[in-house]
Amino acid sequence: MITLYIIGVAIYFNYLAYVFFGLFRHTIKHEKKEEKKKVSVVIAAKNEEEYLPALLNDLVNQDYPKDKLEIIVANDRSTDNTGAIVKKMMQTHNNIKYIKIDSKGIVAPKKFALEEGIKKSDGELILSTDADCRLLKTWVSSMSSSLSEKGGITIGFSRVLAKSFFDNYQLIDFFCIFIANTGFAGWNEYFSGSGQNLAYDKKSFFDIGGFTGTEESISADDMFLVQSISSIKDCQINLRPESYVFTLPEKNILSFINQRIRWSSYSKYNLVKNPKFFLFLLSAFLCNVIILMLGFIKPNISVTIFLI
Repeated sequence: MITLYIIGVAIYFNYLAYVFFGLFRHTIKHEKKEEKKKVSVVIAAKNEEEYLPALLNDLVNQDYPKDKLEIIVANDRSTDNTGAIVKKMMQTHNNIKYIKIDSKGIVAPKKFALEEGIKKSDGELILSTDADCRLLKTWVSSMSSSLSEKGGITIGFSRVLAKSFFDNYQLIDFFCIFIANTGFAGWNEYFSGSGQNLAYDKKSFFDIGGFTGTEESISADDMFLVQSISSIKDCQINLRPESYVFTLPEKNILSFINQRIRWSSYSKYNLVKNPKFFLFLLSAFLCNVIILMLGFIKPNISVTIFLI
């Protein structure tokens, strides 16, 4: 087992070096003043009455021209007041569009709701976030500007709002995931992003066939979009602070584990399509698992390894 750990650590630390040096290949560019394109923000919402009002308020107060900003909420069979909240906002904001999803598609519910929203959108550019996120008023401007520079898809940063120890663990974990993606991107390798903060051309979405081919994956819409669109168009990371999105942490360990299970639902496709990324994830996973196993078998060795 010690030998396996050493091999895993060797692979993992080689990847860490690769990621570290990749970070220095990025530059934060200033936004260019250019003609604003029509943007559609598409949100899949299911039973989000607690958080949706705040998100919609952030969206209607963006500094982007209102006549070029469309907000689409795809209500995915909610049983609470999600639909009523959107309809009430529509009375005072004519750039909000409501879509009611009554049935399941052949792909996972969230992906089906997003695709239905994209099909009914009028924008050239699609921006996506989650219903429980909060946005800076500059979010649409920054993400659309980054996308307009090259087209394809843009990955933005999501920051976990933390209060407790467990919240801060998730903040660090989420930040490390973003750093890893950014490091790989420095070498023009794009593996993943967060559906809480993505922007892409609508044409690119349909060029890859939408979410066709992800029927067996319960989640990973973001990973699929990044990998598929970056294979045919440009991809970039938006590091500008004005593009940041803020998201709530998972409330308990069980929901955190379930979240990670959903995220890993696309892993078997990575084994074939992106073996380098899969090996990176596997080596990181094995390092942590072996440390835990040694904690039961040889506690002293496990503590020593952890401290190293």
